[in-house]
Amino acid sequence: MHKKTFSITHQKAFLRQTYPNGKFYKETPSSFFWKSSVQPSPLSGTYQFKIRYREGKHVDVFAIDKLPLCEGKKGLPHVYDTDKQHLCIYHRPSDEWNASHKITEIIPWISEWFYYYENWLVTAKWFGGGIHRGKKE
Repeated sequence: MHKKTFSITHQKAFLRQTYPNGKFYKETPSSFFWKSSVQPSPLSGTYQFKIRYREGKHVDVFAIDKLPLCEGKKGLPHVYDTDKQHLCIYHRPSDEWNASHKITEIIPWISEWFYYYENWLVTAKWFGGGIHRGKKE
């Protein structure tokens, strides 16, 4: 049985409706960038991020502001690329999110990544779990 997928127009509408403070930019008929911010907890800072959506691909997430590193570490934990701040919010990108899901489902995952990032800054340990093939920290 083939799953119904949401079009790029639907995905953009879901973001506009659920997160009206976000901003779209670099839009094409099959892709867009969208930026917004999250605050993982009432005691947390606010983190700006951008999403790159490309039809037929998993969604990529990048931190916008330069994230400080934990003392003694050479890279960010649980990322695909420290320099680009390309966050790994998936266990397996191809299995966890695709166009049959609303793009808004990943916003809590992004907030959770920043929550674990804040803990990492203090403890030097990543408690967020997951596996990835990004650059080593």
